[in-house]
Amino acid sequence: RERERERDDDDDKVHTMVAASWVASWAGRGLRQCLASGRISIIPGSRGQGLFPSNNGHVKLAAAAYSWSGVGKQNKAKELVGREGHTTAVLPSFGLGGRVGSSNSAFGFKSLVALSAAAAAVEAVQSTVVETEEEAKEYILNELPAEPVTLYQYAVCPFCNKLRAYLDYMDISYTIVEVNPLTKSEIKGMKKNKNGKLKVPIVGLPGRQDQMVESDDIIDEFQRLFEKSDSSKSWFGSGSKKSAKDLGEMKQWRDWVNNRLVHVLTVNIYRSVEESFETFDYITDQGNFNFFTREAARYSGAGIMYFVSKGIKKKRDLPGDERTHLYEAARNWTEALDGRDYHGGKKPNLADLSVFGVIRAIEGFATFNDLMESSSEMKSWYYRVKEAVGSSALVVS
Repeated sequence: RERERERDDDDDKVHTMVAASWVASWAGRGLRQCLASGRISIIPGSRGQGLFPSNNGHVKLAAAAYSWSGVGKQNKAKELVGREGHTTAVLPSFGLGGRVGSSNSAFGFKSLVALSAAAAAVEAVQSTVVETEEEAKEYILNELPAEPVTLYQYAVCPFCNKLRAYLDYMDISYTIVEVNPLTKSEIKGMKKNKNGKLKVPIVGLPGRQDQMVESDDIIDEFQRLFEKSDSSKSWFGSGSKKSAKDLGEMKQWRDWVNNRLVHVLTVNIYRSVEESFETFDYITDQGNFNFFTREAARYSGAGIMYFVSKGIKKKRDLPGDERTHLYEAARNWTEALDGRDYHGGKKPNLADLSVFGVIRAIEGFATFNDLMESSSEMKSWYYRVKEAVGSSALVVS
């Protein structure tokens, strides 16, 4: 009887919550739009599940949020919700015929109502979480710099080239300081990245002592200001806000660049002793070296990176022939274009610029030539983006 009374109390809570959410559904977006956005998954649920904001500004949602107490239950719910950057609706564990999953259960009306309410609520909850994180985050830029920024880089660094592609496309003027990778004397004492490492790219701001680090974070800071100046546009000149699905896909591809494509390119440009020397010839010619350090880096660096790349292959699960993974990456990217000129549609988006930037870092290498020859679709896309990016925003002093 005590359990029945508790269950009745819980049902009262969920009825109230469902009613409030149903009003939001009626007045707002509804289940169909949320499911169509691709931001919701459905998995079996149990009691004790609620709303859990994730670290990246998305929402992980459990529809049957009718028991808010109990740390153990809440932790279990957190384990059940879906992958990072994806909203998950957890089916409520009740129905007209009993608990979902039991032999006598039916997917009842209350389950449908709760799921619909959860779907309707997800957009509003997600917006609230994002706004809260936006308010909590400390931004370095309050306005676009009137003078050129300073980019500290390595010439062949994929993350530096990704950032440069964005700066060029958005016509953000910059100067370059080529960093000596052996001494890093040009960036000593500057801001370190999230992992406490002193790494390029670093952007110095005119008239200020602080710096910006992490290529994607730098891009996002600039992009926030561009979007703020024209709130009717989601990015660049696309003309209208993009859906949650579009934004989610763009983020997935940007992550793919960092976590997959960069490593595929790395093991390819060092796959043989010959290509390792080709890479280091370019690095030392473009880099900030004197004659003696240049020659030392050319021979020692090429040999070291040849063996390091073999370790990267194992760590990043890239077995067998390096070119196979390169061509597979090109195929995955071009198939996702699905007939469009760019992933952004009629104009490049941040995913297009990220892929273009890291590939541009190796333009002229044997790896680049093989990549272009292997896929006419990749070649056509690459040169379309190159034309869209246009001339460099680099200011030569």
